[in-house]
Amino acid sequence: VELSLGKFKEASENFSKSISLGEGDGVTYVALGYCYYTLQQFVSAENAYRMGILLFPESKNARNGLVNCLIETSRFNEALALLDELLARQSDDVIGHRARVHALQGLGRERDAVVAMETLKRMRELKTQDLLSLGDLYHNLNLYELSLQNYQEAIDDKQKLSIHRYVRVASILMNRGSYQDCFSYLEKIQQIFGSNYNAQDERASKIDEVEVAALIEHGRMLVGIRDYEKAVKLLEQAEAIKSQPRVSRYLESIRNLLLTSRVRL
Repeated sequence: VELSLGKFKEASENFSKSISLGEGDGVTYVALGYCYYTLQQFVSAENAYRMGILLFPESKNARNGLVNCLIETSRFNEALALLDELLARQSDDVIGHRARVHALQGLGRERDAVVAMETLKRMRELKTQDLLSLGDLYHNLNLYELSLQNYQEAIDDKQKLSIHRYVRVASILMNRGSYQDCFSYLEKIQQIFGSNYNAQDERASKIDEVEVAALIEHGRMLVGIRDYEKAVKLLEQAEAIKSQPRVSRYLESIRNLLLTSRVRL
């Protein structure tokens, strides 16, 4: 009853008492492990889950709980070995595949983590936040087209996350120099969310700031290749959104460069 009510500390005490009085079935140990895990007592949870596996070998909950304990205590190699064993028995275990992604990421094996996530994608088991995570993995591997593809799938998905999650993507696109993709993504954010977000979300998202920064960085890049005319247009757009003294001065200097280059021609 206490477990059903979410009273995990009290439930763990009663499960422990029942075990000390002779209750020795695997289900009790699994329930005790769950209580300890929820209370973030991972070593105690691990011990309970291991006893649960010994007494109740067919329990998926016991094995999944043990995997979670191993991941929480950063023992990723052990978790991965157990997961490989579990998935060899049941290859369509979605929970197992998800845990495997976490274990691989914990080991820094990003390429293998991508393969694991793509397996989930083929199983149609990726959620919106998973698509963003997959996009991040591809970004870290410098596979930008695949990264963008998953970012776009995430924002097109019916299930919507908070606005700042998508603005973070726009910032990533800007920082890697994908300015046009950044602008397109920002437009989608505006179309989807419009003004339907509260003041706190507006502070978290800073859509205008991201767009302004992207325009300025793009403009600087164009200055670097002496395409002053396009640079001026982008900087003017940035100033129209949010005027900044330093940008105004920079814009004026680029206008002078543009004028000088025309005179020389």
